[in-house]
Amino acid sequence: KLEGDVPGFIPLRNLADDHVESAEDIVSVGTVVTALITQVKMDHMCVDLSLKKEDFKKKSSEWERPASLPPLDDFFDRMAALKIDEEKDKEREARLEALRLTIGGTKIGGDAQGGGGGVNADGSSAPARRSGKVTRRACAHPAFRNAQHDKLNQELKEAGDAMVGEALIRPSNRSCDSLNIHWMVRGGCIKVIEVLEEDKDTDASIGNRLIIKKETYGSIEELMGRYIAPMNDRVEEVQHHRKFLDKLEDEVDDKLHLMKKSNPAGVFYFICWSESYPGYVSLRFIMSRTARHHTIGISPDGFVWGPKTYDSMDRLMNDFKKNPAGPGARPPNRPSGSSTSSMSTSRQGTGGRTDESNTSSRQSRWGARSGDVAGGSRWGASARPPPPGPPPSFAAPPSQPPTFSYTSNAPPGYTR
Repeated sequence: KLEGDVPGFIPLRNLADDHVESAEDIVSVGTVVTALITQVKMDHMCVDLSLKKEDFKKKSSEWERPASLPPLDDFFDRMAALKIDEEKDKEREARLEALRLTIGGTKIGGDAQGGGGGVNADGSSAPARRSGKVTRRACAHPAFRNAQHDKLNQELKEAGDAMVGEALIRPSNRSCDSLNIHWMVRGGCIKVIEVLEEDKDTDASIGNRLIIKKETYGSIEELMGRYIAPMNDRVEEVQHHRKFLDKLEDEVDDKLHLMKKSNPAGVFYFICWSESYPGYVSLRFIMSRTARHHTIGISPDGFVWGPKTYDSMDRLMNDFKKNPAGPGARPPNRPSGSSTSSMSTSRQGTGGRTDESNTSSRQSRWGARSGDVAGGSRWGASARPPPPGPPPSFAAPPSQPPTFSYTSNAPPGYTR
């Protein structure tokens, strides 16, 4: 069977160039072979195949046109068709080389020299011998290409928006036991994902187990459904998020600086696509004067921020508001004296300690300021309640400055 459970039939006459008495002389059960499709039987939903080397050497112009197809137009450019055949000669030779690695001798998958496995002394089949070289693969999946990195990227980009969210797969140049997925995240942005192969029959076959990080997939079709499809859902969630800006990182930073200038007490943030890492999200924010950012990864399980994975972008945003330094980092400390002095000034509304109150509130980089309690939350929501603890109390005669009384250590300049 071909990939996609399409049945294929190899007639006895097409097993080899020479006369064949029995199919067992050429192939073995369970062997993966590279074959040429000679006929498509649409009524029976199957195809006829050939392993004859002379068929592989034939050019497309040398094959008889199927009777089920309409005749060629009178203006058909036969010279152009021959030129295309010449360009595919090198590709055909490489395919023959891959076939020789699979066949090796007279029997495919047998004990021939350079072929697959043999037979042990106890009669059991020996494991297939591998050449360990990067070679072309015998794969009929519509998303698979025996092509180079640049050629695959060119095919995706030339297709434009029609290929956004789609993925093509090719053999990796690094190892004979790995594949590369070229996933088009958005227009003009392609992310390459490495896939490890295990339990391979031959160098030309696809591994029976495909592994991405710690997740295992049984076939290319399963990989597309359980890996690429959820990733596309995450991309769509990002693009429809209320904080997403389809702009460059510098443009987002400029917008953050303008918003900070108009409201110095606020904390502003947006998300956009990362320019340095394809397929990643950049969470950009400004708290003081400098715009900062976090890089957010996309996985089938959710959004990856540091060691944590979130099932939605909103949950990630909630954690970001609690600890802008990132998951795993220590949350910023808020000195008790600073918070108390700030709260006392905002509650009592006295003007004599305004400068000292602002100074103490700036001692904590991440703490709340007096303007936050009076004017609302810095994150754009409702104001947070004051921290727990006894409220400050003081009693001041009209002719004397107020004297503060604290239950904890008072900041410099205050009397207990």
